Amino acid sequence: YIEGDGKLKDVFTDENSKKTQKSIPYNDILSKRRLLVLGEPGFGKSRFLKELTINFQGKENRYCFLDLKHFSVDLESSIKQQLAKKKRDKNILNKRTEFYSSKGFKLEDEPDIVFLFDALDEVDENRVVTLLEEVSNLIEDYPNAGFIISCRTKHLQKLNTDNDLGALEKFEIAKIASFDSLQIIDYIQSHSSSQHIRSLSQQELEQKLEDAHLVSSSF
Repeated sequence: YIEGDGKLKDVFTDENSKKTQKSIPYNDILSKRRLLVLGEPGFGKSRFLKELTINFQGKENRYCFLDLKHFSVDLESSIKQQLAKKKRDKNILNKRTEFYSSKGFKLEDEPDIVFLFDALDEVDENRVVTLLEEVSNLIEDYPNAGFIISCRTKHLQKLNTDNDLGALEKFEIAKIASFDSLQIIDYIQSHSSSQHIRSLSQQELEQKLEDAHLVSSSF
């Protein structure tokens, strides 16, 4: 994961070039209190937030995961309604989860409370301004809680141009980086069901991918 300099506007300028970016250790992500997770479509933003919920389980945090696109009414009211149902998915990673909360989660202004809001970019454009206000109100009402929100990079740029982002302006930035060639090869070999693919050397598989214009040479 790649960290910017903490200024939202610089995510979209040359000031936030690779020279000013650095990798963030995974455990450091867990300690962030105000974090925007940015990435392109298919980069794993939702998966990443869901994995965070699993990591929080062993760290004495109370948390809720909420897919923003599925909730068209007041955000705080939506959370209260979901909590009242007392229904929790057992396998959050393999489901299209709309809401998930840990045992003991309550709307309290405590440092062990963490809100994970997914898919800001998929919220209906007629609701997004109101939603940004609701997020800002939650942050104001629960200043000691943590907030982690995911969004596509280009969509956030559009929001930043057209709207007042309110409390999001003070969020730190973590951008999900794309795989390099070696990571692509390692992923394919680790997850492929083909014995032939798994038996290829890194050089052989990379040559096949390079021939298909899917990677550039790293050897």
